[in-house]
Amino acid sequence: MQDDESPDIRVFLAGVGGVGEALLSQLSTRKAPTRSGEPAEIRLEGVATSRWMRIGGDNGNPEALVPAPRSALAKGASALSLEHWSQRVERCPGHAIVVDATASTAIPALYERFLASGASVVTANKLGLTGPMASFTRLVSGRFYYETTAGAGLPVIETLRALVATGDRLERLEGVFSGTLAFLFHQL
Repeated sequence: MQDDESPDIRVFLAGVGGVGEALLSQLSTRKAPTRSGEPAEIRLEGVATSRWMRIGGDNGNPEALVPAPRSALAKGASALSLEHWSQRVERCPGHAIVVDATASTAIPALYERFLASGASVVTANKLGLTGPMASFTRLVSGRFYYETTAGAGLPVIETLRALVATGDRLERLEGVFSGTLAFLFHQL
């Protein structure tokens, strides 16, 4: 169960492609502000790919992982076990944040479990936002943060949400929200 009083922020990163590697680079130099204004430590607790995972505290090492390039993190990693990964998120002291930087359906299938344990979920995974509306409604009622790109890489979800939240009414949204389709239509 998560401890909201602890200033520690513990990050579990799924996916170490371009987005995941950029996050790892940023984690090595950042501290997060807390409500009291004191900086909180951001600790990398776990990293996973579709084949392997590393979790701080495994193999007798009580320390969090040191943010490093994927190749360095892969050394000493164990085979991916989503059950073990999920249990570590659920038992994590401090506040856990699961960052899904994958294009997989495996991590999104665990979002509700992570949220139920008190963790936050941050995702750019479009697959995690598809499915029954009831599931989406349950996700967004928790600590669930998402943004994907559309329109050749433009982040539009948060912009649209802010417009609606301030009283604007969306009457129509038109466009070709795929760079590939835009190219094909232009060629026709």
